[in-house]
Amino acid sequence: MQAMLGIVVFISVAWLLSRDRRQVPWRTIGTGILLQAVLAYLLFHVPVFASALLGLNKVVDAVQTATNAGTSFVFGYLGGAPPPFDIADTNGMYLFAFFCPFRRKILVQWFALVFGQLRIGNGGEQESKPSR
Repeated sequence: MQAMLGIVVFISVAWLLSRDRRQVPWRTIGTGILLQAVLAYLLFHVPVFASALLGLNKVVDAVQTATNAGTSFVFGYLGGAPPPFDIADTNGMYLFAFFCPFRRKILVQWFALVFGQLRIGNGGEQESKPSR
């Protein structure tokens, strides 16, 4: 019941925020919701589809395990392997991660891109003003 209410609220908010409320494709929205309901029923109540979903889940778990093992091998404790030292105070690690020079450089470049775009705005071209 809560999920259905969420769907109704989500669609209502989208409808309220739309520019032209008369042009909302209600048939497409209804078809999409109906297809989701049919797919959910198939995946959770028909044994063949449920076992296929569980099989797909096992494949994703295997990929995640391989990714974790590879990341731990390449990056060591930064990639998820146990650290080679004891961690007594975890509060200091957050400060180190925040003030890491590499992250600071990325943030500086990101801000330069964002504020550069705001400053330049139209690609550096002068705006044409109407002549009098």
